[in-house]
Amino acid sequence: MPALGAAGVLYHAQTDSVLLHHRDAGAPTDADCWHPFGGYSEPADGGDPVATWRRELREELGVDVPAALVRPLFQDEVASGRVVHVFWAEWPTRSEDFVLGEGDGFAWFPLEAALRLPDLTDRARERLLRLRDRLRPG
Repeated sequence: MPALGAAGVLYHAQTDSVLLHHRDAGAPTDADCWHPFGGYSEPADGGDPVATWRRELREELGVDVPAALVRPLFQDEVASGRVVHVFWAEWPTRSEDFVLGEGDGFAWFPLEAALRLPDLTDRARERLLRLRDRLRPG
């Protein structure tokens, strides 16, 4: 059975902004593009997609997001047949006091500006549109 995936964004409600990850040129997928933070499960995650996303945030951003803040958005099946659980978590500040562990950058973007990024992957755009729909129902 393929490893499950977990991805998502930190969201700052006061500024309607999302934190995205810029993947480097050597990334196995989505190189040189903006994308939500995430990756695939490891045995230590115990098959728990929330644990996977939290671990990925620790590895990629140096931040420990409390499990109680993690909110499910939807599940996405990617081309490899893997299921990716997509999450979001409200973050209290637009601080950039993170420690980048992978990729070549990260940045906060107002949600609407993020959707217009020319180097945002289609999959990332879909995930942000789903977040916008969740935040602004109707």
